[in-house]
Amino acid sequence: MPDAVLLVDGKKRESHLFYTTSEDYLKGEGQSPEIATNPEEATGIEFWHKADQFGPVLSARIAEGGLVYTPFTAEEFNNDVATSSEWDGRLNREQQFARVLKDKYLGLEVKDCSQLIWDLRMIKSPAEIVKMKMAGKIGAEAMNAVMKAACPGMYEYELSSLFEYECMRKGCQEMAFEVIISSAENHKYLHYAQHNRLLTDGDFLVVDAVPAWEDYDTDISISFPVNGKFTPRQKEIYEACKTVSLACSVNGCIRSMTGLYR
Repeated sequence: MPDAVLLVDGKKRESHLFYTTSEDYLKGEGQSPEIATNPEEATGIEFWHKADQFGPVLSARIAEGGLVYTPFTAEEFNNDVATSSEWDGRLNREQQFARVLKDKYLGLEVKDCSQLIWDLRMIKSPAEIVKMKMAGKIGAEAMNAVMKAACPGMYEYELSSLFEYECMRKGCQEMAFEVIISSAENHKYLHYAQHNRLLTDGDFLVVDAVPAWEDYDTDISISFPVNGKFTPRQKEIYEACKTVSLACSVNGCIRSMTGLYR
């Protein structure tokens, strides 16, 4: 939930959610009002509070002793803060929160739990796996549509738009990242996303894209000749990349990105 704070009390085995919203606001934003009307049912968290109660509740917990774990690393890269730059050097939001905790509660031990959170994310519940499979299924079907439609004389932006359309019409709200398409001289740019090249006969196309399904993503890359026919050299390189990809797979969990949706 955006703009919310989650406090997990390890001693009492309680979870507390802090946020401020209203039924009218959520309806106006096109979201379910259930978070405001029935937060425990909507979130599964037993205790919830208005955002301004975070300080008092946290202070009460800290007064009982112990230590606080909080992430020091941002969930997503923040372009507004360059922590390691000599020209900026500001703390990110997570680091600033840790500093405020130490300044406000003298003697409090504050530890970084960023890696713990990422380690836990490797373990997926059955419900999460279902969502990841759905994201992969929709993405694969969209990639198939792109391969069937691609032909010389099309612009890359036409295929990018087609991929997004195929995903959106099946219920996806957004892409996991901007659709990456490269061909010809742009192959050397790993994340080329200008979508501005006119495809010509003999071009070999690389597409890297995937939708987000209920906040869960997968990642699919495909490569194929635009005219539907491999030249001997294209086939040689394609098969070599496929062999390397399969050889690098771990217990079959990482499938060939070049050949999976061929």
